[in-house]
Amino acid sequence: MKAIRMHDFGGPESLRYEEVETPTPDADEVLIDVEACGINRMDSELVKGEYGNLDIAEFWFGDVDLFPHIPGIEPAGVVSAVGDDVTRFEAGDRVVAHSQFTCGECEWCTRGLDNACPKIRVLGVQTPGLGGYAEAIALPEENVLTLPDGITTEQAASTCVQFGTAWYMLRRIGLEPGDNLLVTGASGGVGHALTQIGSFTGSTVIGTTTTESKQEWVADHGADHVVYAPNNEFAEEVRELTDGAGVDVVGEAVGGATWSESIESLGMRGRLILCGAHSSLEAGINLGNLFGKQIELVGTTRAPRYAMEETLELIASGAFEPDITERYPLEDVAEALQRMEDADHVGKMVLTT
Repeated sequence: MKAIRMHDFGGPESLRYEEVETPTPDADEVLIDVEACGINRMDSELVKGEYGNLDIAEFWFGDVDLFPHIPGIEPAGVVSAVGDDVTRFEAGDRVVAHSQFTCGECEWCTRGLDNACPKIRVLGVQTPGLGGYAEAIALPEENVLTLPDGITTEQAASTCVQFGTAWYMLRRIGLEPGDNLLVTGASGGVGHALTQIGSFTGSTVIGTTTTESKQEWVADHGADHVVYAPNNEFAEEVRELTDGAGVDVVGEAVGGATWSESIESLGMRGRLILCGAHSSLEAGINLGNLFGKQIELVGTTRAPRYAMEETLELIASGAFEPDITERYPLEDVAEALQRMEDADHVGKMVLTT
């Protein structure tokens, strides 16, 4: 089969489109013919070896030998074979990866909160040699989700990293109808998911963007107000839009570049939930704001299995929908990741095989 492989950290141009051996599923594994795989910011950062301005080799891998490696977090497709011990799947089933490997035994896993497992590893990132940028992938049965009717494999490959995470974020922070929700980076993957879901739940959504040309797109995808903030200075306008009160909730996926403005944008007893920090892992905070406004800060990573399954059902029902703005054949992944690096896209990009 064909696959995209990394042999070292570098830019998108360092990726190789290569012939590799098609995997044979172990007894507990499902072999999936990949039809689509989501492209994520994590992919581009993995390729260049950085995350939030830190050396990703130290941040993620320690002494583990990563190379050669196949990236790709969100493969979706059709089951072509199953191992002898597999009970929930058969050839022909449409599926998507539940792309977090966990211990299955700790307190968090047994409570159904597998995204909090201390041993969590993300497919295509912390799984040396195993990822979705390939024509086929073998995964343990427990790492596979069945697709409901009404959702395509391309939509499924655009769901779990952003929409699953966003759905879980807003449920966990207690977003309620009538709340004012601020979404930073609203034209990006998690941002456009938070915007759509916030609108779906009856909130007034304020989206920010640093790119003037993306304002209309953000407005067309669920934002009631769009703040153009080329230097990420948006708090003053946000407070004007809320008659000085500030927002009830901030959905934050940008990180250090927007952190202080997000805190300033919160109103009394406001809540902020953070799921990533691609711009920078370093951020300061005015503690007077924190205790004076009685702010609640919550961090989260990805989403547990049940929330991923709920999200797939909601997309299948038409409640909200990933906007797949660009499709690339597998061999053109370098072009796609360069657009990701340049922030020259909106919505979701996918690879197709």
